[in-house]
Amino acid sequence: MKKILITLSVVAIIVIGGIVTYNIMTEEPNPQVILDHTDGTYVLPECFEQDEPSNYIEQSNMERAMELNYEPGGSCTEAAVAGE
Repeated sequence: MKKILITLSVVAIIVIGGIVTYNIMTEEPNPQVILDHTDGTYVLPECFEQDEPSNYIEQSNMERAMELNYEPGGSCTEAAVAGE
């Protein structure tokens, strides 16, 4: 009985590990951005200081920025997006 329980536990761990690994590997990247609602732009976090967004900002992701039809908010963000 103990062998069956141990075998089922090992199989369950392998299956769960496989599912998690598959999900991580097939997940499309959706980088974090800072939405600037005043200007209708977005800024990448690494470009925050250089691109200087306004005070009406929100942390979000690139998918949301595209839904809102926001444009890159400065030269640093434009260069980083063009490089992807």
